[in-house]
Amino acid sequence: ELAEYLRDSGDDSLYEYVDAMPENLRCHQYGRLSRAELRTLCELANGEPLENTAGSLFISINTLKFHLRSIYRKLHVSNRHEAVQRAQLLGLYTPNQSWGGMRGGKAKE
Repeated sequence: ELAEYLRDSGDDSLYEYVDAMPENLRCHQYGRLSRAELRTLCELANGEPLENTAGSLFISINTLKFHLRSIYRKLHVSNRHEAVQRAQLLGLYTPNQSWGGMRGGKAKE
């Protein structure tokens, strides 16, 4: 989006660079995680089985799985390990952080 904005403003240099980059290397826009999803993500980092994680969060296993599907979709990942890694990369989570301190919001490119 930034490259397109600059191109429209008359600066083609960044747009040409991004346009030449393979699609799989371009940055994705990530969805906004809800407070419940951030809380779930923090508990996932403990590596506990889903049943224990659901118990820690005081939610049903089905609710936990619902949050997981949403997290995976929004972060463009396919498993818990990838979700935690992506959250760390985006600055949404740091190891040993409590869920109350996690930053919500939309990840920037």
